[in-house]
Amino acid sequence: METDLIVFDEYFDATFEQVIDVVGDYLDKLVELKPEAVLEVTTTEKEGKKVWKGKIVEPKKWGTLDIYYGYIEVVPTYENSLTPMHVKLYCSHPNYISYWKGLEISFSNRLNLSDGSPGPTNEPWNLIPDRGDDRQMLELWHQGYNAPDIGERLNYSSKTIHNRLSILRGKYKEKIIPYKAKWRKSSKSGNAGN
Repeated sequence: METDLIVFDEYFDATFEQVIDVVGDYLDKLVELKPEAVLEVTTTEKEGKKVWKGKIVEPKKWGTLDIYYGYIEVVPTYENSLTPMHVKLYCSHPNYISYWKGLEISFSNRLNLSDGSPGPTNEPWNLIPDRGDDRQMLELWHQGYNAPDIGERLNYSSKTIHNRLSILRGKYKEKIIPYKAKWRKSSKSGNAGN
């Protein structure tokens, strides 16, 4: 699969089930053109997330190579949010790209594109993986505590807290790990912040 061409890479404000419905409906249409086409599904773990892969092949008679069209990859963007879903389409050969373009059009017509932000939640700290003290640190940050206060509560230096928040912000963006100045504007907490 190393030579597969990526033909589509988008985020959708849709649940896993909605994405799979589009794939299923499209496969029904593809089977009308290519009656032998089948979808082989596997799920794997990648960076702590379940990855759904649907490989489309056209099995041939014994002794001849199957035709491999490529595969679809569906990955949840956040651990505890149903949306958005990250969808990638890979084509095995340029001759088959029209099949994938049809699926791309189906996605675009039926699902709303996303900017990659999580669905609404009152607990954004639960959207990140449960590693070390990251969730507890982020929960305190959202409650309005500053880095020295968080460091004191969790037994870290304020520099360590600043660095960890910066790393998390780089990975999960500002909507989940807001900068303190912006957070203060909407916060009702009376804590002084950094």
